[in-house]
Amino acid sequence: MAKLLQSITCSSLSLLLSTAVPVFALAADIGAGAPPRGQPSLGILTSANLSKAGLLEPLFSEELMGSMQARIGGARATDGYATSLPSGVPQPNYRDRELFYIAPVSVMFELPSSEGVNFIRLAAVGTWDDGASDTALSNNGDVRRAAVQFFHATDPSQIFGIGASYERRDIDTDITSDALGSYFNNKWEAWGIQGFYAKDFGNNWGLEAKAEWQSGQHDFQLTQYIAPGRVLPISYSQNDDHLYGEVQFVGTYTKKDANWIPDGLVLHPSVGITFQRNYLEEVRNSMGALVSGAAGRTEDYGLLLATLRLEKEQALSPELQFLPNMTVGIEHEYVHDLALFQKDPTYAVVGAGFTLTAYGQRLDVGYKLRQGLNGERQYQTFSTVLAFSF
Repeated sequence: MAKLLQSITCSSLSLLLSTAVPVFALAADIGAGAPPRGQPSLGILTSANLSKAGLLEPLFSEELMGSMQARIGGARATDGYATSLPSGVPQPNYRDRELFYIAPVSVMFELPSSEGVNFIRLAAVGTWDDGASDTALSNNGDVRRAAVQFFHATDPSQIFGIGASYERRDIDTDITSDALGSYFNNKWEAWGIQGFYAKDFGNNWGLEAKAEWQSGQHDFQLTQYIAPGRVLPISYSQNDDHLYGEVQFVGTYTKKDANWIPDGLVLHPSVGITFQRNYLEEVRNSMGALVSGAAGRTEDYGLLLATLRLEKEQALSPELQFLPNMTVGIEHEYVHDLALFQKDPTYAVVGAGFTLTAYGQRLDVGYKLRQGLNGERQYQTFSTVLAFSF
């Protein structure tokens, strides 16, 4: 539920929030040392280099993190509901079937710098969750997320960044197995700090890493019908903080590296690991019972992943370009404290989309499917990403 890509990511997020970077544009003078008008600035060259190395897409994307929030949120809903059922009541067949619509927008500004390159990036994303009605729990809601980030590139092969984020989620969950129509709502609001790093090693491989700490407030409201027209409301509010980390090694291969790759295409293999720990305050609900989380006061979740992304190679030109892409991969949950009633730890990942880019501005359209190999979970994401550079 809050599966909503609580993410933000919601995320197959978009093939995602990321590619939000300019690759070419006509550069204006930006101060001392600026290149002649009409020539690419050092910032443009840095963006182009890191983009070509396949690092900017995952660095700026929140798709992976968002997809994790979807699973964590869904598992929280399932475990919370399942453990609340009276002893002896049979458990329904819990399945996740979610479709997410994601619309990120980002704007990137290059700043004057006496050494290296500085950028300011503003990003906002809206995510809408459309849950299936043929599951025991059906989630519908939205997530709003915004961030302001500062990046410094010491040279065209390396970039550091820090940022601040705000996120708000509002997810309604219908208990479809309840003939009386009971439902519950989860709201979560948080502020966060972010760190970013990317490095092109120059040997067909690069590294992307990021982390985020979010300090949040979670509000829960259950409307439980105990008889027609008779409601037993249960609610509570608690501190709910998240620590997220991600590291990916990304490769870049063209025909000059492997003869079997067609001309004009570039292959980006990647392997990575993620980890998230949630810290939940123990509080008393409106019925006087002590509650924290379904798994206690902390929740751990982590993924191992491997993907292949094949796309048309971007030319060194500011002219309009059409760049189709496709992605296949696999993700495995190496830790999941909330997999108490739903065990589907391994996902096949497939996706396709395209990019339209010209003069540093981009439109990315993408679809991605994550299908649990046990058939218990399925997450689909459709996204449209707008990115502007100045």
